[in-house]
Amino acid sequence: MRTPKIESLHRAIDWLNVHTNANLVKQDLDRSDIDSNSWLAGFTDGDGNFSINLVDRKKRGLITTKRVQAFFRIELRQNYHREVLSKLEGVSYFYILNKIACYLGVNLYSRTRVKGEKIFHSFMLISHNINSHQKTIEYFEKYPLYSSKYFAYKDWLNVVSKIISRNGSPLSQEDVKEIEKIKSQFNSKRTLFDFTHLDTIL
Repeated sequence: MRTPKIESLHRAIDWLNVHTNANLVKQDLDRSDIDSNSWLAGFTDGDGNFSINLVDRKKRGLITTKRVQAFFRIELRQNYHREVLSKLEGVSYFYILNKIACYLGVNLYSRTRVKGEKIFHSFMLISHNINSHQKTIEYFEKYPLYSSKYFAYKDWLNVVSKIISRNGSPLSQEDVKEIEKIKSQFNSKRTLFDFTHLDTIL
């Protein structure tokens, strides 16, 4: 485990050791390189998000084409809800999210939102440029996602590949139409699912 949630696992181990005479050993945080195992894939299945935006490009007030924006984002509350030992990096999620941000080569942001009478503080990182997209692709091609976010990633990858192949040039009308079709069935709009990619883990 890489996050403060290891505290919950350690409590469960303590309970089992006391009440079932087990002799389980509590392990330290995993501090290995992000790309050394599939942890980030599992974390993304739970807390990651892929998005695609199409923005009008205008010239003299007239829409000439579309600009496509693709993002991979992780946003998480700043602190775990229980006390965590300092040797396990404490309650803050800063350590692990900063490590992911450094791996992708992007900044880590602090965000505050007000909802009613409550204030929410979170950390957020976003893959938004070619370099960070290439690192994202490198990772998920090595360690695939297993949830429905696998389909979002594959669509996102399709769009990012088009962006890279255009090398800064505007998208063609054919590209725009294809991306609009992808976006119309993206994330929550998806109705068809084929989980045969899970056959590889059997």
